[in-house]
Amino acid sequence: MKAMILSDLIIMRKYLAQQSVIGLALGILLAFVMENPYVVSPLISVTVSGNCAFTVLALDERNGWERYRLALPISRANVVSGRYASLAIAVAAGLVVGLVASLAAMALASAFMAMGYDVDGVRALGEGIDPGTYTLSASMGLLFITVALAVTLPLAMRSGMTKAVRFIPMIIVLVVILVSAAIGSNDALFVAEFLDGIFADPNGPAMLAVASLVGSIALYAVSAGIAARLYEAREM
Repeated sequence: MKAMILSDLIIMRKYLAQQSVIGLALGILLAFVMENPYVVSPLISVTVSGNCAFTVLALDERNGWERYRLALPISRANVVSGRYASLAIAVAAGLVVGLVASLAAMALASAFMAMGYDVDGVRALGEGIDPGTYTLSASMGLLFITVALAVTLPLAMRSGMTKAVRFIPMIIVLVVILVSAAIGSNDALFVAEFLDGIFADPNGPAMLAVASLVGSIALYAVSAGIAARLYEAREM
């Protein structure tokens, strides 16, 4: 497993560094354009980690590393667990980049306010954030990228990335249809009332963030188990 993690990190480090720099600049820009520091962390974490994950999967298949790796003394179970662990590191890096971008945007806004440039957008960033709400926002980004990886990785492990991309758009469309149907029904009122109740409690956002984190970890673990079974049955 350790060898697999190191292999992925060596492949990913250049792309992760590039995406981190781009994500940092983009995050600061988005914070000022949208006048909202809470959207930065989920957007940047998903962008950075998602791009790195799909790059690693694509390079793995294009360069034929899958067959070469199986010739080494590494079990298929270790290949899967190592891949999931390395991409989890990329997700964590994306969250850190999003946090740094948010803090940098707020620091710049505070500096602008100190220089007398006090407009609504700058004031919204310069006045700081609510830690609980920011944690909840970051956890939603984590949940989104976890769901994306939890669906993509088993497909890629079973059929390869080239074949997996044929199914991913269909799955995304299906999810969009289901979500749209749910929002258009009376259940949307329940969701609104639930969120009102969460934000009415000072500890509500933080508690929901913890629940989202636990759910993300559980989903990722289940996906890893499924991917391991599929990869064991795959013929190279």
